[in-house]
Amino acid sequence: NWKDEGIICAPQPDDLNSPLHPNAKMDRPHILYNELTKTFVMWMKVMGERNIQYMVVATSDKITGPYELVNKKLHPGGMNSGDFDLFEDDGKGYIIFERVHKDMIVMELTDDYLDVTVNYSVHFPRKCPPFVREAPAVFKKDGKFYMFTSGTTAKFPTPSEVAVSDTIHGEWKVLGDPHINDKKHTSFDSQISCVFKV
Repeated sequence: NWKDEGIICAPQPDDLNSPLHPNAKMDRPHILYNELTKTFVMWMKVMGERNIQYMVVATSDKITGPYELVNKKLHPGGMNSGDFDLFEDDGKGYIIFERVHKDMIVMELTDDYLDVTVNYSVHFPRKCPPFVREAPAVFKKDGKFYMFTSGTTAKFPTPSEVAVSDTIHGEWKVLGDPHINDKKHTSFDSQISCVFKV
């Protein structure tokens, strides 16, 4: 019974330099509510010129928008960031992202969730795609942190992998492919991008 609430972050077709210009290839928006500032904070991944990926941050007083850009072309910790997830635990925000074709980064956000701090940890260092992990999806259940990831093979489906940890910064223990009945080992021709409680 989903109801379409309309566009929450409008494109900016008249500004060629905007990360919201239709040529900019924005994807994977994630939203957290910041209790301190009473605002919804949306992070987006943008593929820019020369295939350089960066993050864009926008805010709104309502989850349905409209969202306004507040931080453009952000490279968290100076890194080239790919697929990502946002996560909140006990009032602290985190961004979890693939450092492109290298490893997975868990980085703490500033108190207002508009930027990153210098506090981060590195996980799942792998030699090269398809072994490098991407598309993180993090959730917490019964005091344990879980992270779903996917292999890195461009647009082709790959096996998902789930890991568990006692803390958000690890150490993460790989549990294996969660799709036990998937005979093709392609995550049922999909890629997990988020996990939320229903």
